[in-house]
Amino acid sequence: MIKRENTFVEAMKFLRERNNQLAAKDEQKINERVESHADFLKKYYDIRQSRVDNQIQRNKIIEGARNTELGTALKAIYITALEAETLTDNGLILAEELVEKYILDEGGASKIMRECKNKTYLLNRICDIVEEAAIEDMRLIFEDDKEDDDDITKAEEDDEEVDYEGMEEDDKKEETEEDDDKEEEVVDDDDEDEEVDYDIEDSKDEADQVDDEDSEPEVEDEVEKQMDDDLPVEDESIENDEENDEDIDDDGEDDIEPEPEDYDNKVLEDLDKEEDVQKAVALIRQRVADAEETFIKNNAKDKEQINALLGKISDNIKTVEDMSEKDKEKGKDAVAQENVRMSRRSIDNITNNRPLSIMEMFARQLNKDIIRDEALRETYIEEDGSLDMDTIVESSKVLYGFLETLNTLQLKTVDSKYIESIFS
Repeated sequence: MIKRENTFVEAMKFLRERNNQLAAKDEQKINERVESHADFLKKYYDIRQSRVDNQIQRNKIIEGARNTELGTALKAIYITALEAETLTDNGLILAEELVEKYILDEGGASKIMRECKNKTYLLNRICDIVEEAAIEDMRLIFEDDKEDDDDITKAEEDDEEVDYEGMEEDDKKEETEEDDDKEEEVVDDDDEDEEVDYDIEDSKDEADQVDDEDSEPEVEDEVEKQMDDDLPVEDESIENDEENDEDIDDDGEDDIEPEPEDYDNKVLEDLDKEEDVQKAVALIRQRVADAEETFIKNNAKDKEQINALLGKISDNIKTVEDMSEKDKEKGKDAVAQENVRMSRRSIDNITNNRPLSIMEMFARQLNKDIIRDEALRETYIEEDGSLDMDTIVESSKVLYGFLETLNTLQLKTVDSKYIESIFS
């Protein structure tokens, strides 16, 4: 016969064991809910971050489209004024690089267009044409991205439903099971019952607190608000782009969409319709032609004067050589030697001290750069080691033409200070 302990002792042991089981069960449920909530938050933040990354990437694409279209517009005006058919491949490459470098150095097309807003009618029209073309470029890309955004939104909504509705139903079911278990366990010891109820109530309060934290919509509202505050601030032009993208009519599904390069043609067509653009091209062309003519005349004049001075130097040197030793001893060669020094000083003044036009300054600067830069020597030095003057003159013309384009379109204030900054 099994000897039984005191009835109250057995009851207390059973009660402690059952209490420990309930506490472990409650702790497991709390941990599961905490893990579930943490998993939801991770997915939530991943989705939000994905949207932020997509928006940043979209803004970069928009800026890239503006850069491309502004570059197309400036190249069309600038290279047309230079008469592209008269340029070599090197000249065309240099002209395109100048435009692209200008846009990059100025901080991008959006910044340039903001600074040009309401400056002149011509700049406003160029900016409008560029903006319209950029929007058209983006429309096809954004239409493809729209389906991805819908999938992200649906995934976020599904996660929210699982977190709130599913967890609340599980909590109610588990609480009902706990109540049934407690009703079956009745202990006569009131003090011990109060202690057990206290422990169980504490566990329930902790579980309910976690439930409240999980299901409280204010927490998610704060998270969403915080993430919204972290979104990149866009300028008004970018917001207008997105509004235009959303307002695009999707009815014409059977229509053949134009290729992106067709929009470049549209930019050229729109520019060609603007009378002010045509006037600007003609003005730039005339100013470049005048500068080139002045450059050629000045160099021809310099060459003529230098040749004349070289002739005098040669004559004076010959005179000194032909003098007898007696005449040299009497100092008759001093006049001829002084004439040589004066002629050389005049040549130096013509070469280094004469006031130069801007195009001449470009040519002189190129000559200096060619000496220092090995890469430039490959372009501007011929096989026999002599300077390729035709290429130097063409490059000087291209450089001056771009400066004149900025000045004529009033993209930059081209004054003495700006010119000094270029050559410094």
